[in-house]
Amino acid sequence: MIKCPVCQSEVHKPVPPFCSRCSWDLKNDLTMGTFLDLPDAVIEEYRQRVGIAVKNWNEKAELLKKQAELEEKLRRMEAERKQKKVAESAPEPEAPKAAGKPASKPSSAEYSEKTAVPLLKRDPFETLAEFEKRINEYPPVPAGMAELMKDEYDIQSGKFPLRVKWAEWMIKELPDSLQKNDNLHVLAERDKARRIYEAGAKHCLFVCLKAFGERVSAEKPEISVRNRILSVVSNLAPKVWKEPVSGMEFVYIPAGILEEKWLKGFYMSKFPVTQGQWKEIIGSNPSHFQKGDDYPVESVSWNDTKEFIRKLNEKNQGSYKFRLPMEAEWEYAARAGSDRVWCFGDDESLLEQYAWYKKNSGGSTHPVGQLKPNAWGLYDMHGNVWEWCEDAEGAGRVLRGGSWYIGADDCRSVIRNWNDPGGRLSNLGFRVLAVPAQGRAR
Repeated sequence: MIKCPVCQSEVHKPVPPFCSRCSWDLKNDLTMGTFLDLPDAVIEEYRQRVGIAVKNWNEKAELLKKQAELEEKLRRMEAERKQKKVAESAPEPEAPKAAGKPASKPSSAEYSEKTAVPLLKRDPFETLAEFEKRINEYPPVPAGMAELMKDEYDIQSGKFPLRVKWAEWMIKELPDSLQKNDNLHVLAERDKARRIYEAGAKHCLFVCLKAFGERVSAEKPEISVRNRILSVVSNLAPKVWKEPVSGMEFVYIPAGILEEKWLKGFYMSKFPVTQGQWKEIIGSNPSHFQKGDDYPVESVSWNDTKEFIRKLNEKNQGSYKFRLPMEAEWEYAARAGSDRVWCFGDDESLLEQYAWYKKNSGGSTHPVGQLKPNAWGLYDMHGNVWEWCEDAEGAGRVLRGGSWYIGADDCRSVIRNWNDPGGRLSNLGFRVLAVPAQGRAR
């Protein structure tokens, strides 16, 4: 068995040019061959280089481990704090709004069944900018009644199904925003679900209105339970848009909250970028595992992804602009409304249904979209390839999602990694985010 001399990871044959874990140059590593007939000075220089690399790797590994442990501890503490709050507790005060900054999540005081539905068409005396501002800053409006289906509660996943009777104005004015009852639910662990149900089986369902140009949509459905606001999650087949040049499919991710940060809605590529799509835009294939066009492209650096996106934008002069996701956007999309360890819950035995990782990958990437998607229709958010994000981490760039090479713990939604922006490894890939181009309606 061959091992990397730096991180001691097992190296599969044929030996790749770089270690997928620590980036050590395996192609020119002396231990991959023999020390015979080499000058003592060369061997000594090699040993010194390995010693320095081992020291740097151990420091990096320890830093990442401590960082992950701290983040997981903070999440657990926050989850426990929220669970201890009884449903009858008073609503939290609204945080002050900083001048010139976007508004955060609406406070519970803004959710009122008496809120009237505003005029959803632009007034002739209203500019487009004034219309968008009026709609986008309007408080959440009642859109129907939601009934909690106790007999269908799933104690393992925490899914609490809802049956919604939509308001007449929604049916008439915004039919495209309606969602089927058999796909709507809230996520709540057992004790929280019990408190919610004890507060009443039926609750008002609210939506936030969003204007893109003169088009209005209803987003972010929520229910109000004794002054506590619960997000409603949908397993409905997501809104999908196909980019015409590369053929990439994009899924709409609704607006919402991650760690007290309000995120606008956006489109995320349904799968990691594939080798076929890379070849369509760039013209070549840098991947180590060249097994087919539907495999994720890998061995691409952060810098390489920026060139891909630049050319994609250049070739596609449509209604959208493309970029890498910010780290918060990536995690929000990956969780799909869940606050569990993985997008589907806390049961590690189920991970094989959603992710290609060390246990089931066979030492390779796999075609995208073969396993189950998350609740918002995104595939391979756990495992297969690490995915580059826009954010910087010191001199490096952030990676999320885990890969075919690592274990279950490193595929958790909370886990973050980083690498040099010029690093190319056989477990590094990416996916793309699309946002409306400036001056164009969605």
